[in-house]
Amino acid sequence: MISTAATNPTARNLRASGRVRLTIGLTRDVVLIEGSGVVVDEITDEVADAFVAETGFDPAGSATTRTSASGRN
Repeated sequence: MISTAATNPTARNLRASGRVRLTIGLTRDVVLIEGSGVVVDEITDEVADAFVAETGFDPAGSATTRTSASGRN
């Protein structure tokens, strides 16, 4: 699960196309992951708590909608 504000270009592009791209690493040694994603406007408290516990980031504190992208093709 990846979270971003619903108004960010990432979320808008995901809503429009259903496609995602994720890059990991430094500029000279980057890994590009492409796949399909789905926007989830609401998640359970259990999922939200697990996300916060794993990442140390609570997206609810900065946005009212959580956007999720899965790496499934």
